[in-house]
Amino acid sequence: MKLSKARIVVTNVTTLTGRDVLTILAEKDADKGNVLALDPGRSGGEDASFGDNAIVPVKPSGHYTFEKDQIIIHTGPAVEAAAFAKKAQAVGALFIDGSGAFAFDPDVPLIVPEVNGALLKEPLAKNIIASPNSIAILASLGLNPLNIKAQLSRVVISTYQAVSHWGREAQDELFNQTKAMFMTKTIPPEIFPKQIAFNCYPMLGAERDDGMTETEWQAIAQLKKILGTKIKIAVNTVTIPSFIGDGMAINATCTNDVSPIKAAMWMTGQKGLGVVENGEDLPTHADIGGEDYTYVARLRDDFSAENSISFWLIGDNLRKGSALNLVQIAEAYLSGR
Repeated sequence: MKLSKARIVVTNVTTLTGRDVLTILAEKDADKGNVLALDPGRSGGEDASFGDNAIVPVKPSGHYTFEKDQIIIHTGPAVEAAAFAKKAQAVGALFIDGSGAFAFDPDVPLIVPEVNGALLKEPLAKNIIASPNSIAILASLGLNPLNIKAQLSRVVISTYQAVSHWGREAQDELFNQTKAMFMTKTIPPEIFPKQIAFNCYPMLGAERDDGMTETEWQAIAQLKKILGTKIKIAVNTVTIPSFIGDGMAINATCTNDVSPIKAAMWMTGQKGLGVVENGEDLPTHADIGGEDYTYVARLRDDFSAENSISFWLIGDNLRKGSALNLVQIAEAYLSGR
């Protein structure tokens, strides 16, 4: 079945991800008449944009009952996911979860279609598919070719992540603080613990008892589920004053021989990944907004360990790092039906 013929429900359409899912569905020629937009904060009678020239009505999600053969794309928080999934299961609808609520359920596949989409050919035990967080989605595209060809043993990822991870209000705070500083004024932080304009904050997500943030822990555990549990992985998150984008400095150690030239060849064959070899045109946060591709650059030897390389990886956290991956999961699932 094609996406254009599927009946699709998108939850929480007023979130950044929900809005982008509707945009991508329109780009992929989904039938507007088959797309239903839900949001818990709406009472009905309101509309959401569906592409550049169309709208879809937004219905309140509280009492909505799903129907058989629908695909539900959940873009809201984890606390709402279980209730939505239960409603979907009751009628035989497919639930695609972007909240992380089912990411570690052993009976739920955690999918980046270009990396492990083949899992969708197998029967679904719970009729639920999970989408990883943006770090795991984007990093897996760069790490998967290395793992296949040279077997990863250890990975260290230092991220430089946009304020959009903190929500739409965080983007407004960055804009307002930046504008105020040019006018020699200050706006105290409300969303962030400290000023974010012209600054970096060395965390993303709530801090755990072990010192990691929830985002770091989830990225590590999700990458292990996607690529292999034996790989040792460390993740360090930094929030930077950019509106969109996840940049990552990655050090990867392999069991077998690897070099920058070999890595570039392997990565060139990875779907969804672009390799930039011109050192004067490095991809940055300012370049990747709205891009479907994730980009790798600065491939070089890591001389601190054998069989190791370093590289820069960057992608749009709202698009491939969230909304696009959810829609691609739906496409990959439908392609086998």
